[in-house]
Amino acid sequence: MSDRDLISAVVAAWKAGYPMYYAAHGTVVSASRTPRKVCDVRIGENLVKNIEFHAEGLPAVDAECLVVFRDNNPDRAFACAFSRYSSIEMEVGSAPAGSPTNASIKASGESIGLKLVQTEFNLQPTALTAKVGTNELLGSVVSGWVFKGPVEFQADVHMKEELKVDKKATVNNIDVENHGHIYIDEPGTITKVTAKAQTLSP
Repeated sequence: MSDRDLISAVVAAWKAGYPMYYAAHGTVVSASRTPRKVCDVRIGENLVKNIEFHAEGLPAVDAECLVVFRDNNPDRAFACAFSRYSSIEMEVGSAPAGSPTNASIKASGESIGLKLVQTEFNLQPTALTAKVGTNELLGSVVSGWVFKGPVEFQADVHMKEELKVDKKATVNNIDVENHGHIYIDEPGTITKVTAKAQTLSP
């Protein structure tokens, strides 16, 4: 028997008594976060249930994944490297144990939310909200844009449609509800109008 044949025989005998459990490709059938993170995965024709996983999201049904066997133990299967998630909820950054971080991400098929200290952003299929402290911006395909809080424009604003003001409005510190343009009426000439609005006399 040659050395190669002897080695092959030893390896075959070792495998017979000590099978090797290699990583396998699978498809998620179901997944749950509670009471613990487990999922059922179909590997070939076999359905392996209650496989532990660790991820910041809930694996989606039909997502592809990799199943490994820790310590070459078939009872210690572990799923990872998921191709898709049904939802994600995670904190980003470092913080002391037990304390939240400054940033977080929440996402699903219906919404995406980002938070960084006092700034929050939420995106939905037909609407979005942005919040900085107590100031808020709402956008919707139904209601349009809504600002909650002071708004400052540092450039020219051009209105193509009607502008409605429900409460008091001022221009150059003059109440819009009580203003006019002072003019000078000179006989035989075109009426001259002052450049700026001024408060009308009672």
